Amino acid sequence: MSIPEFLSGIYIENKTTGKTIGIAQKGEPPYAIIMPMDFDYPLEKQPITGAYTKFIEWAQDVNTSRDWYQYENAQKIFPSLFKK
Repeated sequence: MSIPEFLSGIYIENKTTGKTIGIAQKGEPPYAIIMPMDFDYPLEKQPITGAYTKFIEWAQDVNTSRDWYQYENAQKIFPSLFKK
């Protein structure tokens, strides 16, 4: 199974409203980002674009700024409790 096939089966269903949120289609903003490592999440109400200065470059072209997660604004992230 390919990664896109696997991801297409991931969704959240709100039983109260009947709405389903799935993986965003190309051109839509993501609801989540899967990081295969420890990751410091942006603070509440803080957009990822403010917490990680190179995120927009990567989002516009995934072949550039592949290390966007290393350029964090320490004042705008919640430090991981699991990082050493």
